[in-house]
Amino acid sequence: MRWLLLAAVLVSQPATQSIQIWSEHPIAVDIEWLTIDEAGKPTVTARRETAIGPPVPLEFTPGVDRYVRFSYRGASPRTYSTAELIKARKLHVPNVLPGGELLLIVPRMTVRPAQLVIEGPRGRTLPLDGATHISLSGMTAGEYHIVPVYNGGFKGAVKTVAVLAAETTLLYVAPEAVGAVRVIAAPDVCDAATEMGLNTLVVPNVGAAFKGPPNRVRLISTRDPRCEMTFAGLGAGQFEVVYRRGGASTGSSAFEIVPQQVSIVDVAGTSVRVEGRATLNGKPIADASVTFAPRQTPNQQRPMQAAETKTDAEGYYSVPLEAAGTYSVMLRRARLGVPSSRLVEFVVGRNFHDFMLTGGTIKVELTGWDGRTSVQVRVQGPTSSISVTTFSTRGPLPPFEAMPFGTYKVSVLPGNARGSAISSTPPDAKTVIISASSPEATVSFQFPGR
Repeated sequence: MRWLLLAAVLVSQPATQSIQIWSEHPIAVDIEWLTIDEAGKPTVTARRETAIGPPVPLEFTPGVDRYVRFSYRGASPRTYSTAELIKARKLHVPNVLPGGELLLIVPRMTVRPAQLVIEGPRGRTLPLDGATHISLSGMTAGEYHIVPVYNGGFKGAVKTVAVLAAETTLLYVAPEAVGAVRVIAAPDVCDAATEMGLNTLVVPNVGAAFKGPPNRVRLISTRDPRCEMTFAGLGAGQFEVVYRRGGASTGSSAFEIVPQQVSIVDVAGTSVRVEGRATLNGKPIADASVTFAPRQTPNQQRPMQAAETKTDAEGYYSVPLEAAGTYSVMLRRARLGVPSSRLVEFVVGRNFHDFMLTGGTIKVELTGWDGRTSVQVRVQGPTSSISVTTFSTRGPLPPFEAMPFGTYKVSVLPGNARGSAISSTPPDAKTVIISASSPEATVSFQFPGR
């Protein structure tokens, strides 16, 4: 039985391994075998001072907590993990460098920094990836600040250490009381969004009898919203992720952060979406603004946000709305003469709303104009009057579109002309008639129009 127990003990012991170490020129090296426990405390288990020249064996017992340190008199040490030695197989002894060694031990943790920023006499940024230890030899002696930086740019607690010449300064990067969130948004959420924000939710302290809505404090905002995003280094608490397009939300979700845990947050698509097309006499109206202003009701917990989008080259648009309800919808583009605002009820799901405008187009040609001096163009008709001051343009004057069919008086004045009211007709005004059979008209003026 005694022999069986001894055999079991021998089998459970890690097998000793060996690699070759060498140097071009014989050099005295102090070799230390040490263990570093879970609290970051080092213990030297063996030490040997020897001269290294031609390859000689270096034996060690591998383990996640076991290291081998090489030191020279008056120079910087260099510490290797046993995993590094196994991978190296044959190791040239470290170079003799002035200064000291900064040894960073990063234990395994669920939420760990993405990188460490070293600030001090010899600053640098170290990506961590999966590293559990980093040896920085040859560091200039002095005080250093080590800043953990997590995915998303959130920073952890700053740690300060002093590096001493010819010595090893060990820093144990302990797990912090922070968590992470992995955001997974539906394609219609992220594809429609132009911005993504992360908010912390703070419930105001207004007494036990009252419970108000939480205050939102923006932590981070990005104009590169992706369907999958990860943020780490967040303290415990309540948070919210919001995808937006202009002033409208395309999707949002609240979540809780627990230290050293990763929260998975699914952001579902918006429940209300409006699609449509804007046309004038059957032709597309491109680059027009379409706004949706919600009608607020007395019992709403918070005001709904307006939404805005633009039509494409073919006149089509698509926009998410924050909630179902009645909206004041308006199509706007410079010199649109037909009022296009209307109240529309939108329901949960997919909605369609077209702007099918009819009317005429009046084009104004201005010869002898330098394109820089401001001019005022007036179009006066039976049901609408428009006065537009143009300061500069490289091309022709934009046309007046969607004007009700009828007879108009068109005039061109200097841009600072304010003496005559819009209702009065300047003496040099020209008459233009547009109709369903002849919807487009062009009128020409000689600058300065008077």
